[in-house]
Amino acid sequence: GVQLQIVRRVNGVDLATTMCTGNIRSMSEKIAKLIETKDKSLLLGIITYLSLVIVFATGVLVSALLIFNLA
Repeated sequence: GVQLQIVRRVNGVDLATTMCTGNIRSMSEKIAKLIETKDKSLLLGIITYLSLVIVFATGVLVSALLIFNLA
């Protein structure tokens, strides 16, 4: 519960910091809107979501490598 409340909004974008699927869905919606409307203001939200997904995936990869090497 605490983690959900600490980081809820970055650059005006609502984020889910405990799971990645919601962020991927929200990013996909913004990409679809960008393609449909050509509204460049959506780019900041897309970049914010993409950054969070990349950081999450990097953490997963590093953790998996550490566990694999320690086992």
